[in-house]
Amino acid sequence: MLTQSLINIFSKEMIGTVIAALPIIKAILNYLNKPLDDIDDIYKKAKLSTWRIRFFMIKISTKEIPRLTRANVILFSIVLLFLFGSLATSSYYGVKLLQVRPGWTSLILKETDEWFLISETEASEHAFHPSWHLTEKSCISGEATQLANDKIITPQLGRFICESFTNTDDKEKIQKSIKDTTHNKPIITFLISIITVGCIWFITSLILTLIYTLRLKKFIIREHEKAYDYLT
Repeated sequence: MLTQSLINIFSKEMIGTVIAALPIIKAILNYLNKPLDDIDDIYKKAKLSTWRIRFFMIKISTKEIPRLTRANVILFSIVLLFLFGSLATSSYYGVKLLQVRPGWTSLILKETDEWFLISETEASEHAFHPSWHLTEKSCISGEATQLANDKIITPQLGRFICESFTNTDDKEKIQKSIKDTTHNKPIITFLISIITVGCIWFITSLILTLIYTLRLKKFIIREHEKAYDYLT
């Protein structure tokens, strides 16, 4: 079969992403879980939101003036790029998965890299409101050829869809793909939701850490200046 299913693709992407992310996630959690003194008063005086600090596990030491080194900025940038990439990927596949209707499956024609939706009796554009549909009857009437002539789909996709309605092997594989999609869609949807929420949480935590570090630095320097002026 010259196609690949959305479920299989996401499963491979998800496994690769999770494996790659584990060391980064572990490092971030270790950093955020570092024990610090009770410095709520300093946070409040610097007008930092304490509930955000607790919820996003923001840890900024005030034993010395907080600062962001070039290495810190580079590390934060790399992690944020990775998280934004993971968020974009999970959102992309999430939207694709939501477009799959009950009794249908999502496939990609490898030859042309075209996404499409297909059931046992019908195929359509991969969208919430498909602009084209094909059935065995419409294939016989030449609608697939017309769509290809109008450059809405490629001739290869039209030919594959029409042949899949009559080819026994393709029918069996499509039926299996529909069954796999029906079985795995709730699990994949849940995993995508977890990945999406997790990425948003980590991104927010890192961005707030950067912002609050700069605010604390400014506040502590100002307090030091006040103390110096008072003593002199």
